Amino acid sequence: MTLRKVNNNILESLDQGSVSVLLMFNMSVAFDTIDHQTLLQPLEQHFGITGTPLAWMTSYLRDLFQTACVDGEQSLPALMEYGLPQVSVLGLKNYVLHTKPLGDVIWRHALEHHLYADETQLCLSFKPKDAMMRIDNCLIEIET
Repeated sequence: MTLRKVNNNILESLDQGSVSVLLMFNMSVAFDTIDHQTLLQPLEQHFGITGTPLAWMTSYLRDLFQTACVDGEQSLPALMEYGLPQVSVLGLKNYVLHTKPLGDVIWRHALEHHLYADETQLCLSFKPKDAMMRIDNCLIEIET
């Protein structure tokens, strides 16, 4: 559905004589690099999750261990201080909550965007003389 929406937006822009720019970011290791504290703080500050629900999330992320199995040999458990379990419903929901500030940055620069899982797309349609500075400023802020 997202691809269809992006395609439709670009075709509509072309019909109006505008140019479209589509930037695609693939954060393929994003789930593996999220610091648990960096995730927990915004849950309270930005989403108002406190008390028991916040304690549940803290407990969910505490003492996570992972192992690897190679040629039938299993490694010793290693403590996960970073990353989210990707096979759980909470892993994806936590990732979406974690990336919400990215959407806020993009909205401040008035760019269309689509966020899903570890993919981010920025789309801007404009008359050829306009808007490249908006893209540059948004990318600088995202990098920061």
